Amino acid sequence: MKNFIFLLYVLTFFSCKEVVRNEKTTKKLAINDEKLIDFHEPIVTNNLMMLSKEDLLGYWVGEFKADLSDYEIDTLVAEDENVYYNLHKKITLSIDEIEDSIVKGHSIVSGNIRPFNGKITFQSNQFNLELQEPGDDQYDGKFLVSIKSNDSLMIGTWKANEVLKIDRRKLELKKRLFVYNPENELEDVYTDWDKSKKVEHKETIDDQEETWFEDEYLTSTNKVFEKNPSVDILTKEFVENLKKSDIFILRNSIYARHGYSFKNRQLRSYFEMHEWYMPVFNDVSKDFTEIELKNIDLLLLYEENAEEYYDRFGR
Repeated sequence: MKNFIFLLYVLTFFSCKEVVRNEKTTKKLAINDEKLIDFHEPIVTNNLMMLSKEDLLGYWVGEFKADLSDYEIDTLVAEDENVYYNLHKKITLSIDEIEDSIVKGHSIVSGNIRPFNGKITFQSNQFNLELQEPGDDQYDGKFLVSIKSNDSLMIGTWKANEVLKIDRRKLELKKRLFVYNPENELEDVYTDWDKSKKVEHKETIDDQEETWFEDEYLTSTNKVFEKNPSVDILTKEFVENLKKSDIFILRNSIYARHGYSFKNRQLRSYFEMHEWYMPVFNDVSKDFTEIELKNIDLLLLYEENAEEYYDRFGR
């Protein structure tokens, strides 16, 4: 599993994830191989309604949608249909520190972490935050977000520093308290829309044999609903009868329950459909339970040589 984690741009993130801290701790956050920044893990209050600026500290999670006209979207999709996958994203905006009017934090989008600095003001019964990313990455930009006092919804915009295909986005965020829950269940089968094969079908109609081809996509089966690898001890007999995608998604469900932020687009899209999933961390390997560690080892033992399963779906 460590090989999977090392593919990330981020080498280290949080080593501990308690929601509320008794004291402020300083950590190193790796943006890439060469640059480290210091950040403070926020002392998070349990208040989801904003009574003071201290209540802003913590994780704000929600939609990060392209702020483009229908014409602009249609034009982009016509040029490259893969743009469609980038129109709607999930963002975690972590406000790590507020001192007087100065704000520090970082964002997590598509598994990428970017720090920001900015300022906070309070006027007309509303907190206003202006947050600027450092500008040394082509996808950096500026957040303008606000939330009314005694409210729970943070809204705002993000604008890229450089010209991008999608250079403007809207945000609608709510404060969430991350709590690891091993009981969180998978709610749907997993399908990799990037991996398909043409399957030949034959049928005899009125004594004439007809042949046609149809796309089938790599997918998991309903076996993924039978066991929870964060709760149940998996057996060799169970795992050896799983398809490759069953093993793949069961293994990664352990990571998802710990708040792992996936860079893999298909995994990210799949888990973002689950209400309980909260992308917060880029290294959760130290937080696995004994059951999870044993199950990961067993799943990895069979994953490479397991049979792939494809099925037909309407997109």
